[in-house]
Amino acid sequence: MECEGQPNTHEECLLEIARLRRELACSEAASMALRRVMVQTARERDAFRAVFDECPVPQVWIDRQGRPLRLNKAAGVAMGGVQALPDMTIFNDPQLIMLGVPKYFEAALAGETVRMPRYVFNVSRTHQGAPDENLTMETLLFPVFGPDGSVDSVVVQHHDLTALARAEDQAASLREILRSRT
Repeated sequence: MECEGQPNTHEECLLEIARLRRELACSEAASMALRRVMVQTARERDAFRAVFDECPVPQVWIDRQGRPLRLNKAAGVAMGGVQALPDMTIFNDPQLIMLGVPKYFEAALAGETVRMPRYVFNVSRTHQGAPDENLTMETLLFPVFGPDGSVDSVVVQHHDLTALARAEDQAASLREILRSRT
């Protein structure tokens, strides 16, 4: 009985076996290459995750709707260990709205790296139970592009300039005292 597409002769069988061996070798090579790529990708992911999590600069990864996806250890410490409310977003927090954060976030969603000018922020006004202290901050927003090239999230870095702002205020006060004495 003859099957369509099946080898009929001994020579055809040997050719088919050789072809199948080549296919198997190619498949095994592709499988090994895929495993190497997956291992390398996992290494890179883990390295970037560690850099994000261990960075001394407070960082928050935020989805397109303005909800926090992940925050690093420094951001957790800055918030006094308090978790954000589940329904909190950049677009519905009164303090963030007053600071104009939504417009900066929208620019980052449009693909722009954004630097917010200095501002005063009190963590307890956004996150109940957090330290009640006014901080002078500067914030950078970095768009995160997805595989299709569109922005799918934003990483926000918060730089605490409180000590610098206090030193500048103190220097200005001292200059004023010197001017009044001359």
